[in-house]
Amino acid sequence: MANPGDGYSIDKMAGGSDNLGSYLIDSSQAVTWGKYQYLVVNADCVFTVLQTKTDRNLLLGHGAGGDLGGGLNLAGVTVAKGMVIYPPDRETILNVTLSSGSVLAYG
Repeated sequence: MANPGDGYSIDKMAGGSDNLGSYLIDSSQAVTWGKYQYLVVNADCVFTVLQTKTDRNLLLGHGAGGDLGGGLNLAGVTVAKGMVIYPPDRETILNVTLSSGSVLAYG
């Protein structure tokens, strides 16, 4: 559970921030302009692109990706409905492309 001081309050999780709120992303579209704090998987999905504002590739494993320390090791993985995806180091998710399924993105 999120701590009160970490920036993820229940209000934010329910409706996103004042900036973007929430947004449904599915396999029929690619998002290249997001400013999302986290994703909630709406239907089992597979990511083909999952990248942060600092160009961290979240599909890579820990230790990969040079100075950025890698990602979440999600390449080729089916992520189950209900899973919550937070980028490391409180980064902002910028680019999202799915080959299947859908996610709710919260900004």
